[in-house]
Amino acid sequence: MHFVFARMELAEEQGLGLASLSDHAEKLGLPQPRFVWNEPYLVLKLFLSKESAIRVLDKDIIAVLSKSEQEGWQWLATRGHTKSSEYADAINVEPRTARRHLGHFEELGLVRKAGSGPALRYDVT
Repeated sequence: MHFVFARMELAEEQGLGLASLSDHAEKLGLPQPRFVWNEPYLVLKLFLSKESAIRVLDKDIIAVLSKSEQEGWQWLATRGHTKSSEYADAINVEPRTARRHLGHFEELGLVRKAGSGPALRYDVT
């Protein structure tokens, strides 16, 4: 991949590309780059807008997300991970609503839990 990005003048040094992609996405408020294995290819998804975090979801998933959950997913996709308290503060919902949203995202396979207790966080899959 580095060869391609270097030819496009988007990368200068080998080994720094993934961190740079993630850092630039975060600075611009864009969803984090995602890797998807579509056998036999490894596909890198780069997002050009916050709204693209919703557009890349399956239509069946979009249909079951409330407007509030869609807003929350757009925010979470820019971060890559969160705790329920951070999520609640970021999208201005009650802590119980934040846990319900994150649980729904987990049921849909959009996030997975990491850790437990006060250290519990949700990572975008």
